[in-house]
Amino acid sequence: MNKLAADYRKIWWARVQNERRRYFFQKLGYRKNPGASRLKQIIRWISDDFFYVKKWGLNILLQLRTYGPIIQKKYGLSKRQQFWRMAYLAFYHQVDPKSIRGRRLYLSESWKNVDDYTYKHDESQYNLAEVSFPEEIKILENKFEFLKFCLSKKIATPQILAIYENGSMSFSADSSFGLPHQNLFIKYLHGKAGQGIRRIKWSDGKFLDNKGNTFTPEELSEVLSKESIKSGIILQDVIENHSSWSGFTSGALATARIVTAKSPDDGSVIPLFAALRMPVGDAYIDNFSKGGFYSGIDLETGQLSIASGLKAANGSFDFTHHPDTGQKVDGEKLPFWKEILEFTRQTHSKFSTIFVGWDISMTKAGPAVVEGNIGWASRSYECPNIKPLRDTNYPILYEKWMEKFLESDE
Repeated sequence: MNKLAADYRKIWWARVQNERRRYFFQKLGYRKNPGASRLKQIIRWISDDFFYVKKWGLNILLQLRTYGPIIQKKYGLSKRQQFWRMAYLAFYHQVDPKSIRGRRLYLSESWKNVDDYTYKHDESQYNLAEVSFPEEIKILENKFEFLKFCLSKKIATPQILAIYENGSMSFSADSSFGLPHQNLFIKYLHGKAGQGIRRIKWSDGKFLDNKGNTFTPEELSEVLSKESIKSGIILQDVIENHSSWSGFTSGALATARIVTAKSPDDGSVIPLFAALRMPVGDAYIDNFSKGGFYSGIDLETGQLSIASGLKAANGSFDFTHHPDTGQKVDGEKLPFWKEILEFTRQTHSKFSTIFVGWDISMTKAGPAVVEGNIGWASRSYECPNIKPLRDTNYPILYEKWMEKFLESDE
């Protein structure tokens, strides 16, 4: 079946719009069962809507108090204008109003795209993974499975030192099953968006966390064991960026989020877009949701764009230079970009999954993949580029692949 690019984009846009939250009156046509059960359902929907409006109404006021003065002073957008823009996001698009910062909607250039941005497409990403290569979902979602896969394919990735699950240490790179006496990087086994991430220092025979608490190896192991009852935990080496990247970070590991696709024609790897994720301040991760900054990366040259983030630094959300190191960002070329891009191509070639958002770092030992994500955020493209994801080749490739797999099932 041959379609024009515009047709594929239209199909994809309708698909992702179906992921939007709906008010009770929008849901009425979705349930056909009559009678009392339907009435109870409608009452629940109305109750959910009430709490939704209350929750985000209060959230908007809190954001205005926290970020309103900065946006008004730096970008000239009054608090009244900010309120209505966030209300439009929360109650019309029904998305988190912090998207005013996540997509730089305080800028008139970005506000023009407010109805064209892709605020949510997690469901569609996983739908394709499930109908194509579901066996790899576990590999990409479970950090231990990911490590084992990378090791089997000789893909450079940070070493896992230990794993805690269900109240005890279930794996240790050390046969003694003790904690190594070194700095540790801790995160959830199935975590997303920086969940559970901490950095623990080893000093004077004890572990020290970011809150100043000290632990003997036995005490830290006991704490992690208890925490793992709720969520599995992994311990990794603390790795550092190559010295040429040091100006792009305040101390923690900086990574490039590179989204690649498999071609529906020959299976070759196609880089779609990329952004540099930079830690700021005392953060020990570079995640955008945790205060890190995005800077767009030109795929051909490795040239960086202005950096921007959810949280302000030095009275601004946008930067031409890193706010801590003073390193020029806008217009600079990312060192080792060609090597990093080729490493990413080679990494994706070992996987079958169609679309992956890779977190790649240039370390002292060379390029390394930190994670591969089925669910990668559209704002990693839309925020630094101030352009809608729907205007890229991603929707076309997505629908061609979906068409291919659905037709093969018929």
